[in-house]
Amino acid sequence: MSVLSSTGTALPVSSFETVVASIVPGASLDKISVYVVGGSSASGGMLRFALYATVGGVPTRVAQADVMGSEVPSLIAWQTLGGEGQTSIVNAGGTAYAVTVIDIAPSSTPKKPVTVTIAGVDEFDAAPGQDASINAAVPEGVTIALPVFNGYAQLMDVAIDQGNLLPVVITVYADCGAGSVQAAVRSVPMSGKDDGVASVFRDLELPVATRYFATVTNVGPRTIEVTFTAVTHSVVASGGGGATGATGPEGATGPQGPTGPAGPTGAQGPTGAQGPTGPAGGATGIQGPTGPQGPTGAAGATGSQGATGSQGATGADGATGATGPAGATGPQGATGAQGATGANGATGATGPTGSA
Repeated sequence: MSVLSSTGTALPVSSFETVVASIVPGASLDKISVYVVGGSSASGGMLRFALYATVGGVPTRVAQADVMGSEVPSLIAWQTLGGEGQTSIVNAGGTAYAVTVIDIAPSSTPKKPVTVTIAGVDEFDAAPGQDASINAAVPEGVTIALPVFNGYAQLMDVAIDQGNLLPVVITVYADCGAGSVQAAVRSVPMSGKDDGVASVFRDLELPVATRYFATVTNVGPRTIEVTFTAVTHSVVASGGGGATGATGPEGATGPQGPTGPAGPTGAQGPTGAQGPTGPAGGATGIQGPTGPQGPTGAAGATGSQGATGSQGATGADGATGATGPAGATGPQGATGAQGATGANGATGATGPTGSA
């Protein structure tokens, strides 16, 4: 479904909630934008706008905004209820959408009529992207515009030659065709010097609309030469030449298919013959004979000789006794020290020869 829009006027604006404009797509739209103009008065005062989505036959308030009435058209910056916070593009499901207005600061001075345009779209219905450029001399106080860009588009990039730029105002507008409220999406004054053509807006988010306009106004003191470019593009789109749509949510996993029949079991190979049992362990051997005794160790060293005893005194030469019987051979006594030579006695009788 392409952009669906409707424009309505509330006259007068009262202290009772009044439906100003509505659309009935019959199926949910992803994005809703609302444009407004009017509602001012000499005494000022706020107006309260509300956006309703019909769900299951029940109107449900999804966003609201308190706005000072003004004769300058604008996009309503909604405060969403339980949603994104403040935004000019509301995401809300429903089968019908309506915008209401109520004077929350009534005074003796009546407010001027309020005109509202509501526009909705399925984000997959984005138009193919477009691009355009212009090089022109722009006199003081004059506005030039690039060719119209078709909607709905999600984003726009705008650039200008800033090589030697005198003061200008660059503005992007949006509307839904003849009779609808046209409002500025973004406007920025600029001047100065930069390196050639440079971006002014990058990925400028666009409201729901059927037409977009990119303009440059010379607010300087003299004619300027400008090179001005713009391009629309979308993350998702339908139709030839559009951007590739975003991947939808992953579907639920389907039921598991039946298990295929098991293949036949291969034949088991033959069992190999059992090897022979090894011989039993041998008997315990007999104890071997005791080996021969090792050789006797070398004899220890001979002990040192004892000291020689002192020589005894030489006894007196006794008289020669009679020859006695031969005694038994006693053990050989130790050799005594030689005695001193005695004086010669008288020669006695020769006795028997004693044993050695």
